Amino acid sequence: MTPDEMRTYLAEISLPSIDIDCIVEWVFHNSELNRLEMSSIAKSYSRSPLDILEANTLHADVPEATLKALREKCGDKVDYGIYSASYVLARPAC
Repeated sequence: MTPDEMRTYLAEISLPSIDIDCIVEWVFHNSELNRLEMSSIAKSYSRSPLDILEANTLHADVPEATLKALREKCGDKVDYGIYSASYVLARPAC
């Protein structure tokens, strides 16, 4: 979604405008979100000199109509269901 699309969607589900402003700010402008696709994150970790001890992702069930719209707008190369990733890394043994 663009910021305007998100504002429209959130208004349609009757969220207060102050909440809409906060959500749009967080999603599109807050520096605490990395906004990277999972494939970019995985590549970064795999190129690290650290050993990957564990890699986990959490998936949500995305409705088929939503997946179709996302794929049409943004392509097929993204797993749109991932909502969390965690890695456990360690320095290589000497």
